[in-house]
Amino acid sequence: MLYTKRNIMEIEDIHLHDYEMINVEIDYFQKGLKIELKSPQGKKVFIRTKRVYYLIVEGNEPWGEGIYVHEMKKIAEEKDTQLASADREMFGVYILMNSGDKIILYANELEFQEI
Repeated sequence: MLYTKRNIMEIEDIHLHDYEMINVEIDYFQKGLKIELKSPQGKKVFIRTKRVYYLIVEGNEPWGEGIYVHEMKKIAEEKDTQLASADREMFGVYILMNSGDKIILYANELEFQEI
């Protein structure tokens, strides 16, 4: 499924709680991002974007060690305006890990694929 600014609210219908974080891959030259997860049933899940405008990956584990997703949500619209000069179709998403770490990203599309 492809998510854009028009349907990004639907991303909250994807329940990634207890999915295992396998890998975060960044293609700096192309500005691409690929996040690989594994469902509790062992299915692979990929979240990709061809153009990431802003990315923070925390790694200080304030709640203790953990490699599982707690939740994924859209970032409030008012935060989007801070970066809107880069692309009006951009939106923000965060992934909160069970360690308390966050992955925060802004893109103009996200592809979600379950294998």
